[in-house]
Amino acid sequence: MKVPNLTSEQIAEKQEKLRGEIRQRQELLKAYDLVVQDLGNNGTITLPVAESPLLRRPPAIEPGYGYITRLVRQAINDIGKPFRIKDLHRHIIASDIHDVSLGSVATVINRLMREQPYEIVVKRRGSGRRATIFEKA
Repeated sequence: MKVPNLTSEQIAEKQEKLRGEIRQRQELLKAYDLVVQDLGNNGTITLPVAESPLLRRPPAIEPGYGYITRLVRQAINDIGKPFRIKDLHRHIIASDIHDVSLGSVATVINRLMREQPYEIVVKRRGSGRRATIFEKA
């Protein structure tokens, strides 16, 4: 069996990814502990208001399977008006996420147009230099 050659940067990236996954699992474990604790109190809620899961901000989108799709969906919701693929890409780049290409955003958009239930529709078809304009379904 051939052993892969990894550079120190690749190893560091893999370590950072694993640390992120471990953080997510620890948060999930903490949430389960709180649920078990609440169930032990005859179903009464013992969480302080500040720790209520409903009042917390949603976690940042973590890299992993479906990462770019989640970024594109979030950008579509943030923009809220008719958009072009470049508009979505610029919005993602403006949020300090620079590892997403314009082509990958276009791939996600094309998939979202084909999948049921339709999440986006074409408002105006592009032609020549004029870009296609999409809107949320």
